[in-house]
Amino acid sequence: MRERIDQLGLTRTALLDRVREDRGPDDAPHFALSTTRDLTTMFSSLANGRAVSAAVSAQVTGWLAEAGGPGDRARTVAARPDGLSDGCFDSAGDFIA
Repeated sequence: MRERIDQLGLTRTALLDRVREDRGPDDAPHFALSTTRDLTTMFSSLANGRAVSAAVSAQVTGWLAEAGGPGDRARTVAARPDGLSDGCFDSAGDFIA
């Protein structure tokens, strides 16, 4: 996982543990840590088809699209459709990367 994280250019992201239903005192307090910049880089790469490959980007974007409920715009992130800028926009249309 560390190698893939590095390949994606996520310099301040770390997986610390697996996803757990319950966290005990001997478990890491979080399963992963990241920064806004790294997460924005990841979503930008996904939206622009550059996360590993266009096919992988499309597959992951599809999975993420299914994560929210119908009409759940608060979870929506979209790439700029005119192609003038690489990056992501939030559901209000504000440029975030």
